[in-house]
Amino acid sequence: MRSRHLFLIGLTTALAVGPAVASEVAQTAREVVHELPLKQLRGPLTTLYSKGYKEVAELQQAHFAAFVGHYDAVLAQGFRLTVAVLTPEDWAALDGSRPYGTPYVADLGTHPVLVLPVELDDAMVPVAMHEAGHALVSQFLWPSPRPRELTVKWIDEWLAVFVARGYALATGEVSPGNGWTGDGPVPPFRTLADYDAHQDAIEADPSSAQFAWYRRAFEAQVDVVYAKHGLAWLGDLRSQLPWDAYPQWTPNALLQVLAAPDPSWILWARKLEGPPTPVVAEVDATAEVEETTDAETP
Repeated sequence: MRSRHLFLIGLTTALAVGPAVASEVAQTAREVVHELPLKQLRGPLTTLYSKGYKEVAELQQAHFAAFVGHYDAVLAQGFRLTVAVLTPEDWAALDGSRPYGTPYVADLGTHPVLVLPVELDDAMVPVAMHEAGHALVSQFLWPSPRPRELTVKWIDEWLAVFVARGYALATGEVSPGNGWTGDGPVPPFRTLADYDAHQDAIEADPSSAQFAWYRRAFEAQVDVVYAKHGLAWLGDLRSQLPWDAYPQWTPNALLQVLAAPDPSWILWARKLEGPPTPVVAEVDATAEVEETTDAETP
């Protein structure tokens, strides 16, 4: 799940005087968060925190510094990430439209800010890692400046899952294989085309069975790709993707690019689509009636 918000200061004035002035007063999340009355930790990762939560901030800094440092080494890339650990009051001052407690990342493609609550619920830890995954993907793979709207949406989500789960696999935090086979109860949306067409509805409720369907399906293919290629696969992908044709990408065309060196992508997509609908032979009811009539006629 992604955040592409700009944080506007003096919004009413900006709208009154026109777009030229509006662009001058626009601020990024990183700029706004530095203006809040927050403390800052020294260390390998810029980490800001609300007063009284230094120990929490130190734990989060250590965790995400290890995460970013791991990918710095694997991909030879200097990734940028600011972590902000905020109370409800400071959270609202940064972006009051966001429900408190659910991690998110802002300013994708520039200098991302990972926004965390002071008490990170266990269920929200994977969400925080996933959002950090978006921050790294946006810097490493997407063109600069990053498109506001991606023409193929499912790949952005899948790549964030790859970065987050790939790190957990590499560090032994999780084991490969989540049991997803494509069988079982079928949600309303299940294909890659469905995901692109209904992304907002699918991501609206991370606790829903619909959201879980795609997350588990994406994880299953992450495990396959990771087992074959490791995290360095991201570097290979960057050289393979046809960036010149980016505006014309379609889900199927992108899938073919991914499948060229690895046919497992096609097999995975077919699992998402499910088994073909069986064709039921039509019965010629008229013929039956005529035969019965003939048999009963003296």
